[in-house]
Amino acid sequence: MSGLSKQLFEIAFDEYFDLIYAGFFRKTKSHETSQDLTQITFIKLWTYRASVDLDIPIRIQLLRKAKFVYIDWLRHEAYLRERKKDLHLEEFTILNQLNFELRDQLEMAIQQLPDVGQKVFKMAYIDGFKTKDIASELNISVRTAENHLYRSLKKLRKILCLIMIYQNFQ
Repeated sequence: MSGLSKQLFEIAFDEYFDLIYAGFFRKTKSHETSQDLTQITFIKLWTYRASVDLDIPIRIQLLRKAKFVYIDWLRHEAYLRERKKDLHLEEFTILNQLNFELRDQLEMAIQQLPDVGQKVFKMAYIDGFKTKDIASELNISVRTAENHLYRSLKKLRKILCLIMIYQNFQ
């Protein structure tokens, strides 16, 4: 017999959600990632419900789906790491092409930012982190990370503008 009904899906969800989540958490050590992967697993179960074989225990089928979801996630993470390396290398090359004087001015301006502002700015514009990743890394909300980034950029513009004005008067 094939196919998964809504009722059987709900029973499987209630019965196995914690098991699937715990398996992902053991591997990822991240609550957010584990929740996301668990949801993806159950979404796939529901999406492909017509192909569920009711002669095979649902637990086994869920664990199999979870395994493939995890493999897909690992591939995606490897791709992101590789892309981040490429971006970092590209940014490094661009920074090296900058005039030494301009780079020094930018570094001096960044040092005038508050500690959190410096960290958020460097993570976003030097390390290439997204706001969501910065928030996660610093244990702050995404909105707070966005605010720090906004304030840092605003202050850097003022500082760099002043530096350029002072240089023109020398």
